[in-house]
Amino acid sequence: MTDYNYAEIWVTRILESRYPFRIGNPLLSSIVKFGVLPDLAFALFCVMNAQYLPKDFVTTGIMALTWLNLGPYFIWYYDQRLLPQFFTKASEIVSDTNRLHRLARKYDRLFSHRYWIITIPWAVIVICAVLGLRLLGFIGVFYWVIVIGGVWISVLTSIGFWGVFTTMLAIREISQEHLSIDPFHPDKLGGLSCIGYYAIGTTLLFSTGSLFLPVIFEFVSQGQAGGIAASILLFAVSMFSGFTLLSFLYPTIKTNRAAQSARYKILEKLRQEYALLLRSIKEKDERTAEQSGAYAKLNQVRSEYMDYRKMKLYPFEVEILIKLIISVILPFIVLLVDKYLLR
Repeated sequence: MTDYNYAEIWVTRILESRYPFRIGNPLLSSIVKFGVLPDLAFALFCVMNAQYLPKDFVTTGIMALTWLNLGPYFIWYYDQRLLPQFFTKASEIVSDTNRLHRLARKYDRLFSHRYWIITIPWAVIVICAVLGLRLLGFIGVFYWVIVIGGVWISVLTSIGFWGVFTTMLAIREISQEHLSIDPFHPDKLGGLSCIGYYAIGTTLLFSTGSLFLPVIFEFVSQGQAGGIAASILLFAVSMFSGFTLLSFLYPTIKTNRAAQSARYKILEKLRQEYALLLRSIKEKDERTAEQSGAYAKLNQVRSEYMDYRKMKLYPFEVEILIKLIISVILPFIVLLVDKYLLR
């Protein structure tokens, strides 16, 4: 299988690094290298300030901490699995291999090296929100621990936003290529499922950020966030929800339009071929054997036309739509669990 992986984001390099020690499993590496320090800091924070912590803070904090343990793995998975595999599978619908390699190199490096375009403004938003919090009345060391934690969270989560941008831009450019759709492809979508699974995979990974929602609403509901801070937090939540939906809808619309256009061109070509054959049969007085061959060709073109006409186009696949529904409602499930089961 052709390798379309050209670059690694810094999170991947840390997970796969031999320093301070090498861990072969990226999920375990994520927990050990990225999760242990925040876990210990949070545990120490809760033990030393148990009497000051508001109700349910520990529970919602653990949910956010879960993402800090697993989030780097999600980033690794997008960088090393989802993005390269998309271009590998896209070779079935884009015949120009050299062009596909150029696109893979472009977007792999875009994701790995240009994430700061989102990190900087997103970090400013998060830091402003953190500084606007009343921070449970803490000052000194714990104040700065919370501020530094906010910065670290903004850096990691911003990569999720950048992943969504990368997905939308990559699919947009692929959809502008000459797409070879096949009505007999095993995916029953003309071969376009590679785009669907890339888009829905991005959506599912990004939607895991909903684990931060309970702690955000905890700060807002407990009055720990002032007016400006509360507005910033709610704005951040709105951005998250909007990007979750956008990460699937935009690729869906672009791909569906490109597929419709590709199918229309094929159908038009077959229609003209059918009309030309039919005219030829009517105008020529051919021998019986030749007439039989002409009618066989006519039926072949007609059958091919109907195959393309009946072909389903992305995203009309039950499995893809189920994953979309799960990713969209996941934030609401997290909030319901927090409200009715954890309180």
